[in-house]
Amino acid sequence: MNVVKRNTLFGYKVENGSIKIDSDEMAAVSEIYVLYTERGYSFNEIASLLNDKGILYSEGRPSWDKNKIARIIGDKRYIGDKGYTAMILMSAYRFDAVIEGGTIRVPDEYVSRLTSKVRVVVLPENKNIIDKASLFPNLHLDTRGYKFDRDEANAR
Repeated sequence: MNVVKRNTLFGYKVENGSIKIDSDEMAAVSEIYVLYTERGYSFNEIASLLNDKGILYSEGRPSWDKNKIARIIGDKRYIGDKGYTAMILMSAYRFDAVIEGGTIRVPDEYVSRLTSKVRVVVLPENKNIIDKASLFPNLHLDTRGYKFDRDEANAR
């Protein structure tokens, strides 16, 4: 990987006056998103992993830290904002669903658009409901194999 001065967004380069995706850095950005969104790594864990792999951030500041990871995760330019070519592809679908036996059934017209893994955001129909137990009385999450560290969660 070529180490560059960081006057462009990590994962991009200026080529002939245009902003282009840097394929080497794109791999690191993709890994950052996967580690955070799918595997639940903290910003510090991702930074340590990138440092251990020898992936350099920039010439002047080669090491990674939680702030650099947080900036990448939160920067909408990676999904195509402000004229940047999207590096991370995300889709959002909105539909009404009924929870039956703890399962949310995805309507057939959306099934073909989904990959093997999805993230679901549930919004209550009645916005006045605050008590989660009454909102989801039959919904159970299997959290075996997951650890919870309050300090880590607060650091995110």
